[in-house]
Amino acid sequence: MVTKTRPGEVAARAQAGANAEWRQHGDTGIIDDAAGGPIAVLVPATPPACRSADRNPLTRTEQEPMSQPQLPTPEQLLVSAKRGLGLPVIVAICGSTRFMDAMAEADLQETVAGRIVVRPGCNMKEPHPLWTDPVDAEELKYRLDDLHRAKIRLSDEVLIVGDYVGESTRSEIDYARALGKAIRYTHPAVDPYGSALPESG
Repeated sequence: MVTKTRPGEVAARAQAGANAEWRQHGDTGIIDDAAGGPIAVLVPATPPACRSADRNPLTRTEQEPMSQPQLPTPEQLLVSAKRGLGLPVIVAICGSTRFMDAMAEADLQETVAGRIVVRPGCNMKEPHPLWTDPVDAEELKYRLDDLHRAKIRLSDEVLIVGDYVGESTRSEIDYARALGKAIRYTHPAVDPYGSALPESG
């Protein structure tokens, strides 16, 4: 801190102040000796910024909370990765397995158009040794449902094939809508939301 004294009294008052009783008048910064004479005026050498901080008990962090950076979602990372790899549009074909032949034709059309296609790979309405046991068949159905949802999530677009939308296909449409996927229909009239995109050529 900085001190101010009267001219000519620096040495005397300093010595007297060292050996005598002294007191400070509150926050005035004036220190007296036992005789009542002022020894020095004390001037705090605190920087203005510090004095301002002393008057406000809140720290800078408390006054101006720093915003946390928003991390990208897994979907955003997936889109970015596919764009970085230069992949073609990925189309997930959905619909009732009664339209498996139509799905195969749609797969052909989409592939020729330069798109990657993912679609149901099992038709459990047809007999097969892998699902002859009812218990195994029920477990397999749940696994296939999860697998097809993963295909929808991987895709950029969804193509609904057929002129009928059952409960299972409706749930796939709702899932695709929740993910913000573009949805096309081979038969737009079956769109439960009336917002079908035209089928690509």
